[in-house]
Amino acid sequence: TGAWNGIKAAALAVWRWLSGTLWPGIRSVVERLAAAFRGLPGRIASGFRTLATILTAPFRGAFNAIARAWNNTVGRLSFSIPGWVPGIGGNSFSAPRLPTFHQGGVVPGAPGTEMLAVLQAGERVTPVGGGGGVASIVVSGGSGSSVERMASDLVLHLIRSGALRLTVLNNRVVVA
Repeated sequence: TGAWNGIKAAALAVWRWLSGTLWPGIRSVVERLAAAFRGLPGRIASGFRTLATILTAPFRGAFNAIARAWNNTVGRLSFSIPGWVPGIGGNSFSAPRLPTFHQGGVVPGAPGTEMLAVLQAGERVTPVGGGGGVASIVVSGGSGSSVERMASDLVLHLIRSGALRLTVLNNRVVVA
C-alpha cells in the first residue's frame, strides 16, 4: 500500500500540474487564436476600406478640383430675361453648380421635396427639425438587487453586440 500511495501521490501531482498549469495555458492560447480568427473579417474589411480610400483619393481630389473650378467660373453665371420679352420674359437662368464629395451642409431645394443622395457608411441624415442630438445613457448594476444587476448586464450586452440600437428622435431616446 505504500507503493500504491506513492503512485497515487505522483498521479495526483501530475493531474494538478495538468489541470492547474498546462490546461489553463492551452485554453488561453486557444481563446486568443479564436479571438484573432473572429476579428479577422473585420480587419480584412477595414484593410480593403483603407485601400479603397487610398485608391480613390486622387480621383475624388481631381473631381473636387474640377467642381471648384467650375463653380468659381461657369457656375457663377446667371442671367434674367426682361419681362417685356414675349413668351420667356421674366425668367432667370443660371449654370448649375457641381457638388463636391462629402462636404456636409444643407441639401438645396424646397423643404420637403425628395432628393437623391450618395452617402458614406457612418454618415447621418436627419430630417428637417429632427433630432440629431447626442444622448448619454448610463446603465449601471449599482448596488441594486441581483435582478437589477442582471437586467443592466443584459442591456449592456445587447448594446455592445449591436442587437439593441438606440437613437434620439424628437429629443427622446428610442429603440432604432
